[in-house]
Amino acid sequence: MLANCGWMLGGFAGVTAAPELLPRWAVPLCWVVYLVVLAALLSRLAQRMGLIIVIPLVAYLAALYFLCVVELRADILLRSRGQLVHAVVTGDRVTSPRGHLIRHYTLSRPDGSPVRGGEIDDGTVLERGRHLTVYEDPEGEIQPSTPGHTDPTIRAVVAGGLLALATGALVWAAYSRSLESLADDSGNRCSEPRPAPRPARKSVPAAPEPD
Repeated sequence: MLANCGWMLGGFAGVTAAPELLPRWAVPLCWVVYLVVLAALLSRLAQRMGLIIVIPLVAYLAALYFLCVVELRADILLRSRGQLVHAVVTGDRVTSPRGHLIRHYTLSRPDGSPVRGGEIDDGTVLERGRHLTVYEDPEGEIQPSTPGHTDPTIRAVVAGGLLALATGALVWAAYSRSLESLADDSGNRCSEPRPAPRPARKSVPAAPEPD
């Protein structure tokens, strides 16, 4: 049980940090190894209901990573290695993926050079010519963002709560499985047939002694 919880938490932290520690081609390999080992541990834990536990849990962790942890990593990296710069809004465009309008703004420094990282689209309504302060990624891999939208606290709390929920589901599955095993063992003991009693030996009368 400790191995399951430890691998789920520690391995998830490992694949979260993998993009910063390993080449890009190695990140999918880390995910494959992590999910395969996790599935093997869960299958050993619950042999009868292994697939029922493994498939939803793997899908849950993958959704948690791509929907929450990716943005959390970006916020943490932008806060740790980014630098505050003064920028001017020089352009804007609107896209509507899945029917939702998203505004993208082009930022430039006061000297006219573009802000590294591309456009900003953190939901802030801006006008052309507006001056603002943003975090800029020196490597240009993360989009710039205003300090108010770069705080990773809320996303960290949400990701930690969702990961704790998955751990609690794993503990509950292990506990229910152990109770089921105990019930099966006690039922088997009660259903074991008792040995039949041996028939009593009949006493044979002794032969009379001759006179």
